[in-house]
Amino acid sequence: MIRKLQLVTGDQALAGRPQAMPVTNRHHVNGNPLSPPFPDGMALAMFGLGCFWGAEKKFWEFPKVYSTSVGYSGGFTPNPTYREVCTGMTGHNEVVRIVYPPDRVSYAGLLRLFWESHDPTQGMRQGNDVGTQYRSGIYVYDETQKAIAEQTQQQYQQALSRQGYSSITTEIAEASEFYYAEDYHQQYLAPNPTGFGGGGGTGFALALPQRESQMLIKNETATLEEQTAERNPLDQFGQWFDEMLGAGFAEPHAMNLATVGRTGEVTSRMVLLKSFDEAGFVFFTNYNSSKAQDLHATRAAALCFWWDRLYRQVRISGRVEKIPAADSAEYFRSRPRGSQLGTLASQQSQVIEDYSVLEKAYQDLQQRYQGQEIPCPEHWGGYRIIPSQYEFWQGRPNRLHDRLRYSLTAAEEWKLERLSP
Repeated sequence: MIRKLQLVTGDQALAGRPQAMPVTNRHHVNGNPLSPPFPDGMALAMFGLGCFWGAEKKFWEFPKVYSTSVGYSGGFTPNPTYREVCTGMTGHNEVVRIVYPPDRVSYAGLLRLFWESHDPTQGMRQGNDVGTQYRSGIYVYDETQKAIAEQTQQQYQQALSRQGYSSITTEIAEASEFYYAEDYHQQYLAPNPTGFGGGGGTGFALALPQRESQMLIKNETATLEEQTAERNPLDQFGQWFDEMLGAGFAEPHAMNLATVGRTGEVTSRMVLLKSFDEAGFVFFTNYNSSKAQDLHATRAAALCFWWDRLYRQVRISGRVEKIPAADSAEYFRSRPRGSQLGTLASQQSQVIEDYSVLEKAYQDLQQRYQGQEIPCPEHWGGYRIIPSQYEFWQGRPNRLHDRLRYSLTAAEEWKLERLSP
């Protein structure tokens, strides 16, 4: 057990062999090659996050990834076998290598999947899998990848520390030689779907750095056809939203909320979508804010999601209702403590003398609730927009954009129509 928890040195490692492991050069899932040469413009990423069977499946399911393969890296022994790696005498980690188009897939998006798919605080193990080959690792191919890896590690450490987790033990190192694992390990869970898929993550999400939005998909060749669109607009929205999440966009849930006041004045602002399902689209705000006063007056609103690098937007309109106070309180308790204090400190949309007013209110509340649970204020909570109409817009370079509108009929059925751009 001691050897399995300690990395060997180069002079202690097994000798290995010069012959590379023979593998079938065809991905069992998507048919693309496992080994070079890859198409021009492809980039590589490599991660270790426990058993590589389950790790590879997560990444071959990532939208737009070209190919994946599993192998051994980070150690000393050339072309090791699986049994040799399991002795702990090679220094290698079980890794998955990802081939992806960087103009369509964000490296930060891959990192988010990496962080959220395992527990990076466990050292030389993942769950019941114990040994140096199960350590958490990010193996970078250039300085840009290294910088993004270090930044996301810092962000995720902050998220985990707030929940009582210990320090992240993930190693971030320059990518060394990748040695293919035996052929039967490649895409193992495709022919063996009930096989062991490894442990789970911590359950906590990673918020991506804003600058990553500049590295993502420009989707000008996509189309939106009536024949392939989902019959239920919520399913179509969920499909597009999942593509946004998979691509690693910063703030994919940001949406423009438009309201109308008692006098007919229209105003709009950006808010964050917190959840959506058959019941509607939920966001939270101060009930004394100007937007809340508009919603109280008209009970109607419109949303617009603008996903520029996917060349898409979604417009939604419908009636509005408050969500139950108990649901608002439950969500409030899940927010970071600083956000809870900020909610109490700010009298949203009210004129204040200067920023020091907010700072003093915040500090006073910190002292007042030191060591105590912060209650959800009565003036804060959620609204649900219940759609009666959706419009999905897919841009085209020739400006003849695709526009599909779903309208709810008196029979509570969705009517799908194409609109001229």
